[in-house]
Formats: sequence, structure tokens, C-alpha cells
Amino acid sequence: MVPGNNQTGGNSAYTMVHPGLSHYLDYPDVAGIACPKPMMFCCGSRDALFPVESVKEAFAKMQRIWDSQNAGDKLVTKLYDSPHEYNLSMQEDAFLWLDKVMSR
Repeated sequence: MVPGNNQTGGNSAYTMVHPGLSHYLDYPDVAGIACPKPMMFCCGSRDALFPVESVKEAFAKMQRIWDSQNAGDKLVTKLYDSPHEYNLSMQEDAFLWLDKVMSR
């Protein structure tokens, strides 16, 4: 997140629900609260809201969090060639992932 974008301005995202949270935690920190549970995160490489380098940094941070709890295999992060959307390919991958996780 960067100062001035719609995520910090109160127009969307978790910062609206918990005012001031973005001063202490960013998305990978909040996601890390779920560790060591299985989690899947999908992002688009052409998403104007989330620069691809920031997404890669967030994915790496989450991987370090899951690895620290010997749960690295329970985290799936995927970067798609897409804008800010949850397209059919992402949905298909998510359903396959859910089938795998729920059958354990």
C-alpha cells in the first residue's frame, strides 16, 4: 500500500473496517494471522491497484511466515497475467485447490 491510494483513503479494503490498521500491518501481515492454515492467494500482474513488485514482496513475506511454522507447503501464491479481477482461470485454480485441501 502507498499513501494516497484508494486503500488508505477509506474507499475500500480492510483499512475501512479497522481504521489505522495500515499504520501497523500490511496485507501479508494480516494474511499471516491465518498461518499455519492452508491459504491460496491470487493476484493479477496487470492490476493497477497492486504493483507486481509489491505483490511479489508480499508473497515472499507470506512464504517466510508459513515456512517459519513448517507449513510452507500449505501456502499457494499465484500471479496471473490479468488486471484487477477474479477471472475464470483463477476460479478454476481455486476450486481445484479447495478440492485438494478439503479432501485431506
